[in-house]
Amino acid sequence: MEMTLPPGYESLVLFDKEQHKGLSLRRNLPFGASLNAVFVTAPEFVLACRDYPLVFVRDAATEVYVPMIVTALSSGTNLFVDDSGCWQQDVYVPAYVRRYPFTVAEARQQDGNVRAVICVDEAALESGDSPLFDHQGEPTPVWQGVEKLINDMEVARQQTTRLCRALDDLDLLEPFQAQAVLKNGEKYNLQSMYRVVEQKLNELPADVIQEMMGRGDLARLYLHLASLNNFARLVDRTAPVDGNRTIQ
Repeated sequence: MEMTLPPGYESLVLFDKEQHKGLSLRRNLPFGASLNAVFVTAPEFVLACRDYPLVFVRDAATEVYVPMIVTALSSGTNLFVDDSGCWQQDVYVPAYVRRYPFTVAEARQQDGNVRAVICVDEAALESGDSPLFDHQGEPTPVWQGVEKLINDMEVARQQTTRLCRALDDLDLLEPFQAQAVLKNGEKYNLQSMYRVVEQKLNELPADVIQEMMGRGDLARLYLHLASLNNFARLVDRTAPVDGNRTIQ
């Protein structure tokens, strides 16, 4: 089965309780240190908006919008990961990061049907005293917690797909860029991002607004707009107390 590696993953194989029984997750897994943008689901907006700019990007291959948090002004960098490769304790850690080394992929069966399968980055597994499945192939409490996170994220991902489809159908997104100039003259320019057009959002018909409120999407979109102020925080993290910075 051919699989496209999600950002940050080194490799993927099907997770098999027999093949991987007795194996544990490596402790203090460093993940995401080179990602300057990370996928988040719609239900995560309420927590993620406190720490990061929340933007939408458009997949060039599928032309589908997805929400992302921005973690740095330049590629290959994450300002929220410490020197040991771990996420800082005072910020929200996205489910995409907490789910690592697992992910869900679609596999086409011999009968032509497609089903979801769990895959794992084997580089993150090792022999240890907290196995996911014991040596009899039975699930442990560790795996039960992992499985719940995987399942919860899949439900949230479906909600996110619905939200992004609605934004596209209602033509609520516009492209924008974030520019920063540091005191030392260093310049940053983030492009290929999209944001909600607040005026269009406010002018939606009452029945559409009511429907979005019922799903919790209206509140999420205003959180997204408020989170864009966090680009200034990225500048602060890039060049602390340097001053003379601009965000455009």
